[in-house]
Amino acid sequence: MVFPLRQLRARCIFLVSLSLFVNPLHAAERISGTSENQATPAVNRSTSLMTTTVDFQILLTSDSHSAKAANTAIDSAIDEIKRVTQVFSEWEPNSEISSVNQAAGEKAVPVSPEVFRLISEALRISELSSGKFDITFKSAGKLWDFRKKTIPEAAELKRAAASINYQHVALDEEKQANPAAKVAPYAVNLVVHASNKRLHADFEIVKKHKVPFVITSQGNPKPVIDAVHQWGGIVFHDVI
Repeated sequence: MVFPLRQLRARCIFLVSLSLFVNPLHAAERISGTSENQATPAVNRSTSLMTTTVDFQILLTSDSHSAKAANTAIDSAIDEIKRVTQVFSEWEPNSEISSVNQAAGEKAVPVSPEVFRLISEALRISELSSGKFDITFKSAGKLWDFRKKTIPEAAELKRAAASINYQHVALDEEKQANPAAKVAPYAVNLVVHASNKRLHADFEIVKKHKVPFVITSQGNPKPVIDAVHQWGGIVFHDVI
């Protein structure tokens, strides 16, 4: 597939002849320059990106500067693929996607607008497919290792599959649209009397989210006070 120069950057993800094989020995770029064996002169280049060999071919015009422009365009496309890899790849430990995975179930993670849009679209497809497409599959997917020929046991796979649910992914559209906006502090009311059968479960949620203000009532608030003070929260006791 060949793209005109002006379209190359916009379409760099659909790059020119992706060769679907992996060869670590070809990690270095191979530049063949202007083709002499084709009716139309072209700039060809092959490089390894995302463990895949990527071949570029750009047909040249009669303009004497077109070969230089072609190589500049290929450089831009390669830079963009490397940038996308650094942002989205789960194999890159410092990528935004890796940061989300590392904090899963623990805390919210700020992400760039392009990552937010990608996750939003993925969740939309999950809804349309009734969960047949699910970006949270990694809890089970990581159990396979095809290089080591590792296949998970049925019981292990069943436990991991229980965590797959795209509905557990929460996107804060308001925060994404207004990242500089300050959110007002909030408080949770806890009845700490022994008759409150929900106290333990409710307080576990309070601790998980490190609620800044807790209002207790009817009972001894000391255990709550001791715990809340550990993360710098404040407790107000209402009714004794």
